[in-house]
Amino acid sequence: MARNSIRSDNRRLAWFLISGALMFASAYSVGRWLGAVGTISGWTGLPQHELEIPRLQVQARFWATLALVLPFVGAIFVWAERQKPFDRRDIAGFFLECCLCVAVSILGTITFMLCILALGTLLHSYWPIPVRYLCAASKLNNR
Repeated sequence: MARNSIRSDNRRLAWFLISGALMFASAYSVGRWLGAVGTISGWTGLPQHELEIPRLQVQARFWATLALVLPFVGAIFVWAERQKPFDRRDIAGFFLECCLCVAVSILGTITFMLCILALGTLLHSYWPIPVRYLCAASKLNNR
């Protein structure tokens, strides 16, 4: 009995990690999509970047597709984590569970987006300090 419980817990952990990875990938895709859209809007009208804009538009479509599809795929894995047997007669309950799984997946994606934003802000705020000192020291050594 205990061995069955451990196997079940490992299986649920695997589903949880897969769904978390999909939520993280979706959050990353949102960031990449925003970056591509920002680059396109900044480069529009600049003649030196006209040839790169179509490539960026293809990339933006790819990242937007991933950002929209991955939360729903993650919701499938969230739904697979549950241990309650499926009742075919309770369609409303099934629909509610599916909506709840999608909501959990979207909230997980938003959480990962905020974590990525916070990590990027921290790295951007604190990482350039040593780099500035290294650059200043290398300029002094070159004199």
